[in-house]
Amino acid sequence: MLINDPAVIAELMKCHEVYERALIDNDTDVLDAFFWDSPHVIRFGVMENLHGAHEIRAFRKGRPKINLDREIRRLDI
Repeated sequence: MLINDPAVIAELMKCHEVYERALIDNDTDVLDAFFWDSPHVIRFGVMENLHGAHEIRAFRKGRPKINLDREIRRLDI
């Protein structure tokens, strides 16, 4: 078994960059593409727990699109 395969790390870093940009831009189409479109998916948030893709989509579309920047202090892949 190969641990910390550079090709896998590079692929995950690219995915992380796309996901992080989508979070900051509140790009709901990109964010939705990262998650299972199912009533069984759950999102545990800071102030909310959402059950099902429909609740998660509604949350993302309804949240303000300002002040979404954040600082990542540590990223381990």
